[in-house]
Amino acid sequence: MHDPAGGRRRDGSLWAVAAGLAATVAVGLLVDARTGAYVLAGVLAIGALVRAVAHSPGPVALAVRARWLDVTVLTALAAGVATLAAIVPTPA
Repeated sequence: MHDPAGGRRRDGSLWAVAAGLAATVAVGLLVDARTGAYVLAGVLAIGALVRAVAHSPGPVALAVRARWLDVTVLTALAAGVATLAAIVPTPA
């Protein structure tokens, strides 16, 4: 049986991810690229956390493969972006 209310709740994750990306772009343009990169790392980390604790099948915007793989990839991307943001020199 199809549950339209459940489908709408799951599709809300698309809007949340889009809002996170919009916030990343806005911070990157209005503040600086390093801060924008940290915001992106935070969005990725929050995505990993949500994917780890959400019930199956999970948020439609985050559930791509197996749960462990999604969480691992999102966590690695968050750590990589944060590391690059920390080590890239700022222009003088």
